[in-house]
Amino acid sequence: MNIQASKPAAIAPVVSTPVFAAMPKVSRIRPIIAQVLPPLLVLAVLIAAWQFLASGPNATLPPPTKVWADARDLIVDPFYDRGGLDKGLFWHLLASLQRVALGFALAAVAGILLGLLIGTSDFAMRGLDPI
Repeated sequence: MNIQASKPAAIAPVVSTPVFAAMPKVSRIRPIIAQVLPPLLVLAVLIAAWQFLASGPNATLPPPTKVWADARDLIVDPFYDRGGLDKGLFWHLLASLQRVALGFALAAVAGILLGLLIGTSDFAMRGLDPI
């Protein structure tokens, strides 16, 4: 038996460098730009087209600059209430959520009552089972 064959071979330590660390800064930025730039350009072109088309005399939609100004006013002070429909975003959101809660409650009551009717009556089950 050969003694040399039974000794483990010396293994050099493996030093790994992250892929981005090995790449120059320009090469690291290029893939990020390639993913971010096209959607931003498309969005910018769409907003510019919207602004151009909505600035005409027969436009039915407001331009994005007006939408942004009105939205900013609602967002900056969401709790103002000047009466009527002149209210902040919080009050509009609260009214919408109240409508959603009322609709959900009515649907839950209707579903529970219909389920009880179907569960307790064979006639109702045969008549309403396909629903």
